[in-house]
Amino acid sequence: MEEKQHSCLPLQKLICLRNYWDIFSEDGSPLVNGTIGFLGESYDSFFRVPQWAGDEGEVLMTCGNFVSDGAEIYKGLEMDKKLILTGNKSLSWK
Repeated sequence: MEEKQHSCLPLQKLICLRNYWDIFSEDGSPLVNGTIGFLGESYDSFFRVPQWAGDEGEVLMTCGNFVSDGAEIYKGLEMDKKLILTGNKSLSWK
């Protein structure tokens, strides 16, 4: 089992850029485009891309809880760290 490392992301507001109708807050609200909040209890991890997917290698991930400005808590999210830091996706999935 890999050891969790605390994320080195700066504390700043994040905005959700897509609708995730299958991810719900503790109150039952889906995570939707435009939701603003902070990432809490975060740590760095990675996702190993399978060879058959074409983009072989590892993708750096930031995992944690997203707390919206409306105090909704979305637990256990896994996010593309490169996308958060630069605005560019790690994978193209073509």
